[in-house]
Parts: sequence; structure tokens; C-alpha cells
Amino acid sequence: MFKLRQTWPQYFSGGTLHNLDTRTHYIDPAWPITARVPDPSPSTPTIHINPDFIQR
Repeated sequence: MFKLRQTWPQYFSGGTLHNLDTRTHYIDPAWPITARVPDPSPSTPTIHINPDFIQR
């Protein structure tokens, strides 16, 4: 089952998979808990302004 579980990161977030591993480990202590993978943070949009445009 763990091999199947290893195919899920592309479909579920790291936090969700960590919670699933933790709950499964509670039932089956032999179940390995994978490291929590941080979810990608959204990038902050930046605005670049031409300095020559401001000086007009």
C-alpha cells in the first residue's frame, strides 16, 4: 500500500499526505510517516517602472 501512496504527491498537497500518514501510523505503527513537504507559496507580483517615465 505504501508504494501506491508514493504516487499521490502530484494529486494531493504535502500537508494532506502528512495528515493521512499520521492517521494511518496511529492504526499501523509500522506505516512510515513521510516528511512534510512545504506547499509552494504564491509569488508576490512585482511592478517594474521605468525611472525615465517618472521624471517626466
